[in-house]
Amino acid sequence: GTRRAALAAKGVEFLDALVAAGTTSGACLAVSRHGGQPAVYATGHSGPTTSAAITGGLRGSMQLRSDSIFMTASVTKPFTAAAVMLLVQEVRLTLHDRVADHLCEFAGEDVQVHHLLSHTSGLPDSWAGNHPLRKRHAPLADYFHEQLAAKLLFRPGTNVSYSSVAIDLAAAVVEKVSGQTLSEFLHQRFFLPLAMTDTSLGHPPGAQWSRNKAREVCLNLRPGRHNRAGRTVGGPNELPLGSLSFGNSDYWRELGCPSGGLCTTVADLLRFMEAFLLCKTHGTARQGFPLSAETVALMTRSHTGDAIAAAARAGVELLDGGSWGLGWRINAEGSTRVFGTQSQGSQTFGAHGSSGCMAWADPESGMVCVVLTPEPDLCYSTEFNVLSDLLGSAR
Repeated sequence: GTRRAALAAKGVEFLDALVAAGTTSGACLAVSRHGGQPAVYATGHSGPTTSAAITGGLRGSMQLRSDSIFMTASVTKPFTAAAVMLLVQEVRLTLHDRVADHLCEFAGEDVQVHHLLSHTSGLPDSWAGNHPLRKRHAPLADYFHEQLAAKLLFRPGTNVSYSSVAIDLAAAVVEKVSGQTLSEFLHQRFFLPLAMTDTSLGHPPGAQWSRNKAREVCLNLRPGRHNRAGRTVGGPNELPLGSLSFGNSDYWRELGCPSGGLCTTVADLLRFMEAFLLCKTHGTARQGFPLSAETVALMTRSHTGDAIAAAARAGVELLDGGSWGLGWRINAEGSTRVFGTQSQGSQTFGAHGSSGCMAWADPESGMVCVVLTPEPDLCYSTEFNVLSDLLGSAR
């Protein structure tokens, strides 16, 4: 117990200071090393929002607990990629399949499955029809239908540009090939076997699992506050934070958006990260983890080198300075580092969520860190980099 507490002590002290300063209303942290017993910590409260139009029926200013359930936004993306890779592993599709061969209405003829997962497809991050669909509470099928017609920003494999549309279409491929919704596929193949009992992607009608709204964390979306970009955050239909204006609503949490709808706890997310790390470093899978060491190695190495080189040869601006694996962001040499700037190794892989979340695993130190907050402004923030460095230096 003492070693566990010492491992997370610097991070706990830092998060307590952020809460005291009002930078975030609260936070949950889980840290482990070499798959040992994790240190789990909760401080502060959920978003102090009180307006029913913003809370979506969730409780504002609720004391956070170690088992509080958070909406994790883009931390969802590696889960969708993992579903694709399980089908690749089972030889039900390949990374070089043309997406159009699975989704016949898709306009991007030369886009292959691997392009979707490495953010090299040329697909945009969003599109004009996105917000109207959210306003009318459209079903997921309507999103897929509109995304199939999305115009490419560049020829696949010739640049890097972060794309939520690409990950959503990867999910559409999973659904076509498996005959299941992504929500059901992840539940059966990952969440149940890994005992991630507080994790779900949406809540489709007739689902075998139920929501636990009493533990769901209300995001800090109160109107009138100024976010880091200098914008004033308005009402729930103004979409100043993209999907996050709906982030507390039953509609968004039950939709199961493949690029941003996952709800989970720090302990569950830590289990998922540890399963990847164990497989990557030891070649052995945690009980219930369906991916092979070969699949994990493929997902957690950089796949953007060729696209970066192609952009340089063509003399065009690189649209995203990050290094991407398949679904995971990688702290690769020469890329923009987003999981600490000093302590983490260059093989560190992880994800950020615009709802105020971060998760990473460092194969060099054996350390895994998950931090979930109700504060959207913390995504890609200086604070998360400082926290990562503090934890990394404690090893």
